[in-house]
Amino acid sequence: MKYEYRTARPEERADVIDLANQVFSMAHRPHDFPALIPKVYGEGRGYTEIHKIAVDTNGRIRAIIAALRGEMHAGGEILKTGYVGTVSVHPYFRGEGHMIHLMEETDKALREEGCDLALLSGQRQRYEYYGFTQGGMQIVHSVGRSNVRHALKNVDVDGIEISSVDKNDAETIKKAVELYNKRLIHAKRTEEDFFVIAHTWYSDLKKITLDGAFIGYAIDSGAEGSKEISELCLTDIKYLDMFIKKYVTDAASAVRLVTSPADTAVNARLSEYEEEAYLTHTQHLRVYSFAKVISALLTLKARIAPMNDGRVSFIIDGQPVTVEVKAGEVIVTEKADEGAEELTAMGAQHIFFDQYDYAHRLPLGWAPLPVYVDKVDEF
Repeated sequence: MKYEYRTARPEERADVIDLANQVFSMAHRPHDFPALIPKVYGEGRGYTEIHKIAVDTNGRIRAIIAALRGEMHAGGEILKTGYVGTVSVHPYFRGEGHMIHLMEETDKALREEGCDLALLSGQRQRYEYYGFTQGGMQIVHSVGRSNVRHALKNVDVDGIEISSVDKNDAETIKKAVELYNKRLIHAKRTEEDFFVIAHTWYSDLKKITLDGAFIGYAIDSGAEGSKEISELCLTDIKYLDMFIKKYVTDAASAVRLVTSPADTAVNARLSEYEEEAYLTHTQHLRVYSFAKVISALLTLKARIAPMNDGRVSFIIDGQPVTVEVKAGEVIVTEKADEGAEELTAMGAQHIFFDQYDYAHRLPLGWAPLPVYVDKVDEF
């Protein structure tokens, strides 16, 4: 049978959702994409054009790949991102090469649009075939009732309230957006989109108040039977212990709190009493603009961690890049020194984004670059 590979049309929206629901429900547990990812598939959301599809001669959709466009703000720069998701091939039509075609179409579209960085989640080797490598950094903290009982016994939580935000609570949403935009690395979220984004992956947006006054927000992303705060923004670090004690005491026997390495004050304080913490990758990534991505993320890292001065020069997938750090100042140019080593894109991604610089190709402290994506910004 012949297939047409193209962009989905608005009138095919329901068919796209039906196939995604079917594929993921058959492979895992029941899925309802409008409820699971309302920022893309919720009522009134468009985004049909972000889907590449395989259509048979009878007009039936047999495979889908989507790429949600966005922004990553880091190091004072804005990176254009493409978040790949809803990778779905009908189980009866696998092995026919549909993913290869659709990934090629998606890659071509992102490149032509000037995307700097593509991201996705999934099985590692499956996506290495398409140029993606593991990358990013996140810290997962675990705090239990015993930690709270001993370490925070003198913390007063009178007046602290943690409650779900109503979608019509414009004042709280506005304050949450203002807090979110102060983070050292963050995506683009408008006041109009913030609430629906915060409810991605069955998450819940929580307002934190002290004696009725707003002091921050949290996004509760815990699945049934577990508690996970995937995002926490407070107006002052002094409220962290109060939030942790209140949340653990009222809602859970333990809580997982996911943070970026750029959340330095939160990470430092939690390290004083948490039960455990571990550092792990966040995403798989594919870099299109190496100079721009390295500049933004290395500049960010220079603000949060010490690093040695140094200079490296490469030609990465045909792109000349020279990176220099002097007394904490990052200088990146799209030029290469004479005789600069040539690297493949994947080779460079391993050097700059792997958790451990086993090859010691970069000056101490440069790697890994601190890509971070909040859970609700994932696709």
